[in-house]
Amino acid sequence: MKLDIENKILIPFLILVIIPILAVGIVSYKGSYHLFLENKIMEMQSDIDEVSRIIELNKNFGREDIINHIKDLKQTRIIIIDHSGNLVYSDYDIKNTAFINKRLLESSSDKYIKLNIQNKPKNETVKFMFLFKKVSSKNWYIGTGVILNDVTSSLLDIQKYTILVAIIFAIIAVELTIAIAHNLSKPIKKLADVCNKISKGDLDKQLNFKRKDEIGILAESFNNMIKKIKASTEELRKIKEINEDILRSTTTGIITIDSTGKVISINRAAQTIINTEDVDKHKSGVCKELIKLSQKSLTTGKQINKILRFYDPKGNEKVIEINTSLLTNEKGQINGALCSFNDITKRKKIEEKIEQINRLTSLGELAAGLAHEIRNPLTGIKTSSQVLIKRFKENRAAKVLLENILAEIDRMNKLISDILNFAKPREPHFKVTELDSIIIDSINLLEEHFKISEIEVIKDIPEDIFIKVDRDQFKQVFINLFMNSLKAMQKGGTLKITAVKSHNNRVFHIIIEDTGRGIPPKHLNRIFDPFFTTDPEGTGLGLSVVKRLVMQNNGEVKVISKVNKGTKFIITLPVHERSESSWQNASS
Repeated sequence: MKLDIENKILIPFLILVIIPILAVGIVSYKGSYHLFLENKIMEMQSDIDEVSRIIELNKNFGREDIINHIKDLKQTRIIIIDHSGNLVYSDYDIKNTAFINKRLLESSSDKYIKLNIQNKPKNETVKFMFLFKKVSSKNWYIGTGVILNDVTSSLLDIQKYTILVAIIFAIIAVELTIAIAHNLSKPIKKLADVCNKISKGDLDKQLNFKRKDEIGILAESFNNMIKKIKASTEELRKIKEINEDILRSTTTGIITIDSTGKVISINRAAQTIINTEDVDKHKSGVCKELIKLSQKSLTTGKQINKILRFYDPKGNEKVIEINTSLLTNEKGQINGALCSFNDITKRKKIEEKIEQINRLTSLGELAAGLAHEIRNPLTGIKTSSQVLIKRFKENRAAKVLLENILAEIDRMNKLISDILNFAKPREPHFKVTELDSIIIDSINLLEEHFKISEIEVIKDIPEDIFIKVDRDQFKQVFINLFMNSLKAMQKGGTLKITAVKSHNNRVFHIIIEDTGRGIPPKHLNRIFDPFFTTDPEGTGLGLSVVKRLVMQNNGEVKVISKVNKGTKFIITLPVHERSESSWQNASS
C-alpha cells in the first residue's frame, strides 16, 4: 500500500509522541511498584522483628503457647519452619517447604523468597513474597509474606488517575499530531495537484496560500514560475505556428530527419512535388532517394546538391533540384539533417528549349552558309553536265554517266533546299482552319503508300475543331509524322489519329499513334535533334522540322514510345474561340 504525504508525516510524529509517553508511563509504574514494594518490605521487617522478640521473650514456653501468644499480641500472618525444614506453623496454604528450606540453609541472613501458590478453590495462581528471619534460641525460621497480586492491584488503584491523565494527554497529542500533519501536508498536496494539472497543459492554475512563511514564499515563487512558463509557452506556440505557416506556405519541399536518421516531418509542398501524403508509407522511389541523401549528408557532415529526374504516377517527367544541409543548435551540435528541393521541370524545359533554339539557330546559320557555298559550285557542275550531255549524244555510256551526275546534283539540291527551309523557314501565315480538313488532305496525299504498306488508318476527330495555324506548315507536320509511321510499320499495322480536349477546354491534344517498332529509350531525347536519324536513307531533319513548325504555330509536341509496341506523338494546341463555342454548345 502506497502512503500519501500526510501519512508519511503523521506516522513518524505519532511514534515520536507515543514512545515518550509509554516510556514515562512504564518508568513511573516500575518506580511506583518498587517504592510500594519497599514500603511493604519495611512493614514485613517490622512485623517479623516484633514476632522474633515475642519468641525470644517466651522461648521457655511450648510451641503452641508461643504461637498463641504471638496471635494475641500481633495480628500478623506468619509461617514457622524448624531447622530440619519441617513446617512448625503456617497461616498460608503451603504443603511443601523443601524449596523454602533449601533457600534458607544457603545463608543465615534474612531471606526474601518468592513463591507461586495455586489457589485451588478459585483455580488461580497467587504470587507471594516471603521474608524469613532466624530465631537462634529456638532454631526456627520465622517468616511473613505479602501477596504480589494485591500489590499490583493496589498500585493500579493508586495510579489509575495517573494512567487516565496519561491516556487523555496521549489522545490530545495524537489529535494535535494529526492536525499538524494535515496542516503540513495540505499545501504539499495542493502543490502536487497543481503540478499534475500543469503537466497536462493547464497553465491557468494558481496556488492561493495567504501565508508569510516559507510555504507562502514557495507558493508565490511557484505562481511566478507558472506565469513565466505560460508566457514562454505562448511565445513558443506563436513561433511554432509561424514556422508551420512558413513550411506550409513555401513552394520549396522540405523533409527533415533526426540524428538517428528517422523522418521527423514533411511539408505540404514536398507532398505535392513527390505525390505522397505519408513518408512512412512511401519508402521507395524518389521519396526513398531523398531520405537517403539526407542520411548521407548527416553521416558525412557535407552538403549535397543534386538534380534528380523521375516520372510521377501519371507518367509525366519531373525534374527536382535537391539541396541538403545539417540541422544544428546554438551550440553547434548536430540534431539532424534537412533536405530542401524544388520542382524545376518547367524551368528545365524552358532551358532545354532555349538551348535547342540556340543550337538550331547556330546550326541553321551554319547550314545556310554551307548551302549557299555548296549550291554555287553545284550550279556550275550541273550546267557543265548538261552541255556535255549534248556533246556526247552519240556516246551512250558517257551520256548515262552524265545523267547520273545530274540526278545526284538534283538530290543534293533538294537536300540543300531542305536545309535552307529548316535553317530559315518562312514566317507562318495564321488562318483559322478546321483541323479535320488538314488531316484529311495529309492522309489523301499518302493514301497509296498506306495501301501498299497495308496500314489501316483510323481517324477520330470531333467536328468543328478550329485551329489558328499556317495550314501549309501544319500539313507538312502531319505528312512528316505519317511518313515516320510508314517507315516504322513496314510489315503493316494501324495508324490512329485522334483529338482530345483538356479538362479546362483551353487546349486540346492531337494524338498520332502507330503500332510500329517503337523508339529505343536511349534515342527518345534526341529524335528532335537536327541530323539525328537511325534510318540510313534519312536526313535527320523530318522531326526537327516538325518541332520547329509546331513551336512557330504556338504549340508543343512530345513523344511516348515503347519498343515493339508503337509510338505516340502528342501535339498540344490552344483551342480557337469557334471550337470552344462549339464544344460548350454541344455540352449544353
